[in-house]
Amino acid sequence: MKKEDKPLIVRWAEGVANLLWGYSDKSEQMAEQIQRLMQDAESFSEILDKVQVENRKLKASNEDLQSKNDYLERELSQIKKKLDDWEKQNKELSESLKQKAEELDRSRGELSTLEHKTKDIVGNLIFCLQNSEILMPPTFSKEKVMEFFNKQLEKAIGIFGVSVFEDVDGPVNSSFHRIVATTPSKDASMVGCISRSLGKGFRLGEKCIVEQQVEIYI
Repeated sequence: MKKEDKPLIVRWAEGVANLLWGYSDKSEQMAEQIQRLMQDAESFSEILDKVQVENRKLKASNEDLQSKNDYLERELSQIKKKLDDWEKQNKELSESLKQKAEELDRSRGELSTLEHKTKDIVGNLIFCLQNSEILMPPTFSKEKVMEFFNKQLEKAIGIFGVSVFEDVDGPVNSSFHRIVATTPSKDASMVGCISRSLGKGFRLGEKCIVEQQVEIYI
């Protein structure tokens, strides 16, 4: 081993030994102590070398463990992301199933309502058929028979929320009236107003579904 490669304590011990060996008047006991000191220094140097070797191994092992730890953290991060995605999908699926269940309940309610309305319509039609012979002339006039059937039909469509309207005067509303005829007016203030009804209109709530045909003044 070169001098510069020796640990400081070894170099120090050798220096002390060389210095002490230079004095011829020192005792043999002192020489033995110095010899033991040098042996201890050599042993310490060997131990230090072993410690350094073990330290390098430990460092390499720590680096390996750190690498494995980084790998596991990446894997855990990916697993967490997948779990988050699955949880999100599960939540969306649950919301979708809840909406479908609500729609199914509404459909069942609407079906039940439709069944009741159908029964009412069938009941009105049966009533008309049962009384058709009684209402025929000469018992009732044709106009009375038509009025009866019209009322029954209006009741039938009313079950679905459809109502009949018929305006015989007043200004024309383009959302509810359709002009099919005109007649001259001597009163200028009546121009554009309904002069007579030429049919009935039908609406569902506030929405017109069939416009009323009217004649207006011009």
